[in-house]
Amino acid sequence: MSDQNVPHNTGNNKGDIDNKKNISTWIVLCLSLLFALAPLIYGFFYIHQYGVNVPVDDQWASLVPWTINYFEGTFDPSVLIAEQNDSRGFFPAILMMGISILTGMNTKAIFYAGYLIYVISILGISYVLLKDLSATRYKFIVILPILYYALNPYFLFRFIYNVGSLVSLFILFAFATIYALDKSRSSVLSGRSFLFFSGSMALGVMCSFSSAPGLTIWFAGLVQIFFQNTGDKTKRILVWIAGAVATFYFYYIGLGFKSEGIHGTSGYSTYITTALTYPGQKLLCFMGAIGAEVVHNDQMAFIFGIMITAILVVLVLNNRDIQNHDICSKWYGLLTLGALTAMELAVTRSGFIGSSTFGPPDTIFFVPAIRHSYAIFLPLIALYSLALLSSKASGMEGFPQKKIEKKSLWFGQREINIILLGMTLTLLVCGAFLHVLPGISSAEQSYDENIAGQYYLLNYPTATDNQLRVLLPSPSIIRQFAPKMEKYQLGVFSPRQAKLSSFGFGMIDPHSMLDLEGNDLSIGSYKKSDAVKIGSLTLPAIFEHPQGSGSSLTYNNIFVPPASSLAFYTGVDEDIWSENSSDGVIFEIYIYDPATDKEDNVFSGKADPVNNPVDRVWRHQVIGLEKYGGRNVTIRFVTRPGRTSNYDWAWWGDPKFIPNNI
Repeated sequence: MSDQNVPHNTGNNKGDIDNKKNISTWIVLCLSLLFALAPLIYGFFYIHQYGVNVPVDDQWASLVPWTINYFEGTFDPSVLIAEQNDSRGFFPAILMMGISILTGMNTKAIFYAGYLIYVISILGISYVLLKDLSATRYKFIVILPILYYALNPYFLFRFIYNVGSLVSLFILFAFATIYALDKSRSSVLSGRSFLFFSGSMALGVMCSFSSAPGLTIWFAGLVQIFFQNTGDKTKRILVWIAGAVATFYFYYIGLGFKSEGIHGTSGYSTYITTALTYPGQKLLCFMGAIGAEVVHNDQMAFIFGIMITAILVVLVLNNRDIQNHDICSKWYGLLTLGALTAMELAVTRSGFIGSSTFGPPDTIFFVPAIRHSYAIFLPLIALYSLALLSSKASGMEGFPQKKIEKKSLWFGQREINIILLGMTLTLLVCGAFLHVLPGISSAEQSYDENIAGQYYLLNYPTATDNQLRVLLPSPSIIRQFAPKMEKYQLGVFSPRQAKLSSFGFGMIDPHSMLDLEGNDLSIGSYKKSDAVKIGSLTLPAIFEHPQGSGSSLTYNNIFVPPASSLAFYTGVDEDIWSENSSDGVIFEIYIYDPATDKEDNVFSGKADPVNNPVDRVWRHQVIGLEKYGGRNVTIRFVTRPGRTSNYDWAWWGDPKFIPNNI
C-alpha cells in the first residue's frame, strides 16, 4: 500500500514545486514591470512639475511667428522646411505647428509630445535587445539599466527647454531606419527584404529632415550594412550611398544653403580648418563628449570617454571570432550614430578659430550643452547591448555553453566578456545616478526663470527690457509678437491655460519699490538671495529694509490661482541679533482687488529677535486667498520700523502661492 503511495506523493511534490516556480516567475515579472514603469511615469511627472507654458529663445523665431501667421491667415508652409540655423527640421516643425494650432500655442503640450516620442524610441530599443537575447521573463531585468539611464532627470531636461523636445523625432526615425535595415537582412534584395530596405531609405530621409545631426544616419546605416551578412552587400552599399548623396544634395544645394555665419558654409569650413589644425585637441574633446553622458564634469567626462572607447576596442577584439555580426550590425549602427553626433559637437561646439562664442580652438576638456546632446547617450546603450550579446555567445550562465578558448594566462574569453559587461553596466548605473541631482537642479532653475518669464510676458506693456530678456535676448521681438499673442489668446494669454499656478515672488522683480512717502528705495534696501539662514532653516528670501516710515514692494497684475493660499516666512537677519539699538520690524501684506476697488490688509506681524529670543527663527505663515481666486490682483509686501529703523534687516522667506490641499 505504501509502495503505491510513493509515486502519488512524488507527483504532488513536483506539482507544488512547479507552482512555486510559476509564482516566483510572475513575482519577478511584476516587480520588473513595476521598476520599468517607474522612470517612464516619472518623466511625465517631471514635465508636469517643471515644464512651463511660455516660449523661450528659438521658439520666438519659429513657433510664435508661425502660429500667429496661421491665425492671421498669412502662414507660408515653406518655412517648415527652411533653414533653422543649419537644421531643416521639417517633421518636428509640422508636429510642433499641429500641436500649437490645436492647443493655442501651449508649449507644455509640445513637451509632453516630445517625451512620448522619446519613450517610444527607448522602448523600441529595449524590445529589440530582448528579442536579440531571446530573453525569458527573468531576463526582462536586463533592460532596466537602459530605462533608468535614458530617462534620468538630466536627460529629461531636454523636454522642458526650448524647441529641443521634438528633436526626439530624430531619435525615433534613426532607430526606425536602423530597425528596418536590420529587418531587410536577406541573401537577396527581393520581396519582403526589398520593402524593408526601401522603407529604411525613406526613414533615413525623414531622419535627415528632423535635425542637423539627422544626416549622420546615412553613415550609421553604411556601417550597419557593412556588418550584415548578405549576398548582395555591394549592391546595397551602392544604393545606400546613392540615397545619401541625393539627400545631401537636396539638403544643401537643391534647397539652398546660406554661406555666412557659424551655421553656414563659412562656419563649416572654419570647423574643418580648426579640426585639421588641432586634431589632438578635437580627439580629446570627442572623448569628453562621449563621457559626458555618464557625468557632466569636464575632467571626469574625459576619463569616462576613454573608458567607453577602451571597452569597445577590447570587446571587439575579444569577440572577433564568435560575435554574430549580422545580429550585432544594428547595434554597431546605433553606436556609430551616437559617436558621429558626439564628433560633430566636439568639432563645432568645443571652440574654433576666430570663435567668440564657443571658446578657444585648442580646448582640451569639453562637455556639450544639454540642448545639443540629442543622441550621444546612444553609444553606451549600444555598447551595453553588444556586451550582453557577446557574453551570451561566449557561454554566459543561462545560455548554451560553448568551448572557451583561453585568451591570456588569467582570463578566458567568457570571463573577459563578463568583466566588460560588468564595466558597461556600472557606467550605465553611474550615468543614471550622477545625473539625478544635476537634472533636478537644472529643472528647478529653469522653472523659476520661465515662471518669471511667464509673468513678464503677461505684463509686457510695463515690463522692462531687462526683464523680458529672461525669455529672449532681443526684447523688441517679444514686444512685436506679444500684442498679437494677446489678441488671438495664445500661450499664457489663453483662457484655457492655467497661469502662474505655482507662482513664487522670489522669481520676479517688483513692479515698484517705494517707501510709504512715495520715494524710490535706496540702494541696498531691496535684494534677493537664494539662501538665507535664520535659526536652523535656510530659505530663498527677499530683503526689504524699512525706509522712513516703511517700505513697499508692489507686484502688479498677479493671477491668484483658485483655492489657493499665500505661504511665506518672516524673519530678521541673524547678524543683527546682538545689536541693542534694534527694536524689531513689522511685516504687512496688502492686496488690492480691481473687482471691488478695495485694498485689504491680509497680514500683519512683528519680529523682534533682539528683545524676544523666541523670534530668532523663520516664522511660517499661511494666508487664505479664496476670495481672490481666479482674478488678477496687486500685492504689496510692506515692512515698517518700530520706534527706529536701526538694523531692521527684514526678510520675506520664500513667498509663494500653494494649493489649499497642501
